[in-house]
Amino acid sequence: MNNKNIYLTFDDGPSIYTNELLDILKKYNVKATFFINGYNLDTEKGQKTLQRILDEGHTIGLHTNSHDYSYIYASVDNFLNDLKLLEKKVIDLTGIKPEIFRFPGGSSNTISKNYKIGVMTELVEIINSLGFFYFDWNINSLDIYFNDVTIIAKYVISKLGKFEDNIILQHDTKPESIKAVPLIIEHALNHDFTFKTLNSQSPSIHHNIYN
Repeated sequence: MNNKNIYLTFDDGPSIYTNELLDILKKYNVKATFFINGYNLDTEKGQKTLQRILDEGHTIGLHTNSHDYSYIYASVDNFLNDLKLLEKKVIDLTGIKPEIFRFPGGSSNTISKNYKIGVMTELVEIINSLGFFYFDWNINSLDIYFNDVTIIAKYVISKLGKFEDNIILQHDTKPESIKAVPLIIEHALNHDFTFKTLNSQSPSIHHNIYN
């Protein structure tokens, strides 16, 4: 089993911290995957950060435009309208149509059923039919629970190598998580891991659906 592949993935940006993350990735010559939201793409700074992500060889995936659970999970139409709005922004700004996608909260989220029972089952089928390849993760950095660089880094490192492919969830909206990235990268490089970005040919890590 080859358990030495790592996919750094970052959700919810671009944010005011994303350029700091890009500086770190550039220093180590490591590429990552960014599942972006659309609300920051309405600003010049957000647009420049998006372009920098692409210029430096990273991969863009879609998250949603608003990331508003109460809206996107209230109906299939709401979700698709929100996603299409983000897709149009990215195409208009970059000329690129992303092929990969991540559900807010992951496909295993239980929040969606508060707004529409069964919506995740419907959405997974529709996303596939639209030609998107969706990805969850198998290593959660816990950066939404802990604002501690050491805890985040140690937890991720403790999980590396336990899976055939290590897909790590982080958020480039969390400064402590970004500061943990050098520790994760240095450990991985010292232990002969290979960094990759996600694409349509990457291993499909999908959670169970609970809706």
